[in-house]
Amino acid sequence: MTREDICKRIWANERKKDDFWESLQKVLPERTRASLYKHVRRSYHIFKQRGKWTPADDAKLAELASQMEGQWKLIGQELCRMPEDCRDRWRNYVKCGDQRKQHKWTFQEEEKLRSVVHRSLSEQRLIYPHAEPIINWTLVSEWMGGTRSRIQCRYKWNKILKRETNARARTIDTETKSWMLSRLKMIYEKDGKDEIDWDTLASIHEDNSWTGPELKKCFEKMASTVEDYKNKSFVEIVDILNDSL
Repeated sequence: MTREDICKRIWANERKKDDFWESLQKVLPERTRASLYKHVRRSYHIFKQRGKWTPADDAKLAELASQMEGQWKLIGQELCRMPEDCRDRWRNYVKCGDQRKQHKWTFQEEEKLRSVVHRSLSEQRLIYPHAEPIINWTLVSEWMGGTRSRIQCRYKWNKILKRETNARARTIDTETKSWMLSRLKMIYEKDGKDEIDWDTLASIHEDNSWTGPELKKCFEKMASTVEDYKNKSFVEIVDILNDSL
């Protein structure tokens, strides 16, 4: 197939009953259908515009988003851009308008972000009690009063989690470290793998005081103290750390 043939196939309005996507998935079985679909559409797009947005582009996008709310395919056609590009530009940058702050987050903003994220998670748990809650960043941005975009909120929240994980990991006591290392050794001897499910490991700790990321960070910090640790195997590092406690 030529590039033109591929473009016609993936951007056709009618649904073709062929094995195009099935064939791709057979070649790349480790990829989901959704990820293949998105990658191929981005690689073989038919739109004139990609990349940088000008202020005029943003203004036109804001106008169209107001007139055709959620109709990203039509908006993309108007702007000669991929629908996904228009959607992401709108919700990540343009939606908040002039009220979007770009300076450093204040303590008060961080506290408000914590509050609205916890509210979002609580509502998710009520609606889907048996599923892992997913933070709705668009809603979080709205609850922040539109002063921070969804992408700003998401990045900041990840920074907060990382900072708190690092701080708590430093407080893990020697007894827990010893328990963790013995469990890691048992897991390695049983499965022969050094890929650890840290959340599962944390869930079987009797106190259930630590999260998976906190235990992982603690181990990584301990491992970095082992001489020439980058050239040692996982089990060698575990043994050395066990002996040092």
